[in-house]
Amino acid sequence: MARPRKTTQEKKDAGTFREDRANAFEPTPVSGDIKPPAYLSAAEKKVFKEIYISLKELGVASTTDTFQIETLAGTLCRYRAYAKFIRKNGDTYETKTKEDSIMHRVRPELKLMNEANRQIQTMLQNLGLSPAARSRVNANPAGEDDNSAEGILNGPIRKR
Repeated sequence: MARPRKTTQEKKDAGTFREDRANAFEPTPVSGDIKPPAYLSAAEKKVFKEIYISLKELGVASTTDTFQIETLAGTLCRYRAYAKFIRKNGDTYETKTKEDSIMHRVRPELKLMNEANRQIQTMLQNLGLSPAARSRVNANPAGEDDNSAEGILNGPIRKR
């Protein structure tokens, strides 16, 4: 699988930005408060708000992330429901074969839970909410914008 493209900001931060290869029409995300869509369940709305607060604390919350947050909230709620079912009923179940012997099988819910977990990890990475992704996030905390000429020309100060 190919590596995902880096944003212009990521290239500038890494020192690999080239003006001749830049996308002049690259959209920039709009910051602002977002609310969970009305059709989400109460549990999904709660998780949606938790994710949004985390993004806001990192300084990377954007109105363009609504769909990604919505998808993550729904998947996380499904994961929790599968996990609750597995805790109550166990990882396997018994069934009888044609020969009338007992066979143990893995519950389908366990496979669904593992798939949901894989999707969650990918979405957390995309939103910058995993530990590895968070180390690559470069955002100014609220109220710490450096709009001085020196700050604009030099860009953000990176800790090494």
